[in-house]
Amino acid sequence: MSDLYSQAGDQWIGMALQQRHMGTTEQALQAYDGAFKRFAETAHSVPLHQEMRKSYTDLSECPPVDTTVATKLKAQRAFSAGMSVYSWHAQTFLLPADFQQFERTYKARPRTRWLTKEPQHNRGEGVRMLNSLEEIRPGVGGPAPAILVQQYIGPPLLVDGFKFHYRYYALLDNPPALQGQPRKGLALFVFPRAPLRFSTARYSTDAEGWAQKNAHVTNSDANKNAVTDYCDINPWQHRTLHGGLEYAARTEPAKAAMLASRKVVGSSYRVLSRAFGKAARMWDRPLPSMPDGVQLERSDEAEYCHAVYGVDLALDDQANVWLVEIQIKPQMDCSCPQDEKGKDGM
Repeated sequence: MSDLYSQAGDQWIGMALQQRHMGTTEQALQAYDGAFKRFAETAHSVPLHQEMRKSYTDLSECPPVDTTVATKLKAQRAFSAGMSVYSWHAQTFLLPADFQQFERTYKARPRTRWLTKEPQHNRGEGVRMLNSLEEIRPGVGGPAPAILVQQYIGPPLLVDGFKFHYRYYALLDNPPALQGQPRKGLALFVFPRAPLRFSTARYSTDAEGWAQKNAHVTNSDANKNAVTDYCDINPWQHRTLHGGLEYAARTEPAKAAMLASRKVVGSSYRVLSRAFGKAARMWDRPLPSMPDGVQLERSDEAEYCHAVYGVDLALDDQANVWLVEIQIKPQMDCSCPQDEKGKDGM
């Protein structure tokens, strides 16, 4: 799969949806299945805007940003449910419901860093670094009605001392069956150009550095005004994963082997394939009853999925690939010049 990176150019790549689980125990697999079911519920309810225009200045006809707390929670908790730990996704808890589980984990892993996310926000808004349990303990000034606590992926791979993540855009498609023929099921296509998103303050975990949000949050929208020449100087001018890895390998020769583009891209594709493969596996299972007893219904239109998702990935200092989160609609709008450069070719 990684060989396709250099051959594909700007063409969408179709890939197989792998069914194999990357966890370690059957118990973890069962928890993973249950968590992904919540993601599968949203997979066929997010239509792609029909007009993928080259100009994104007029967004009046595009679908609105989905700020529904429930939907955002499904998308962000898809791969890590409470105590389930995976080698490729940061452990995630939903508070206040998971507070006791998180408290035990927090105390058992004192060296692990954590961050919090407000699920009704995106583009880096509502993200803050966690300093103590008392900041989120229910009933003590505590969290919003729902808040995510996620393991901080670290120590991260740095480029010139700056943290980054990269994003693949994945098109999940479920073509309608021809008359009299069975449905073929879900297909996944990935756009091979993965843009980089850099922080705008040097990475540090001392007290002062941990409090500096722009050293840890790498969303381009959150950082676009922090540096005057953002996107024009090192490291931010390296706008794609390929360019960023080449630059990092030149500046840190000892890590050149682990930073080979084919290795990182291949690992990234495997994570994408297995993650969305789980959605395909859950596709035909009955939808659960909602908490208030209302049963979700699948309309004919909902059965047809044609949706673009932004998949954020990060590398630790050993070049292991981590899934940060899957972004829901809309994914074809632009919030800064960096977005325009990356999405115009899509």
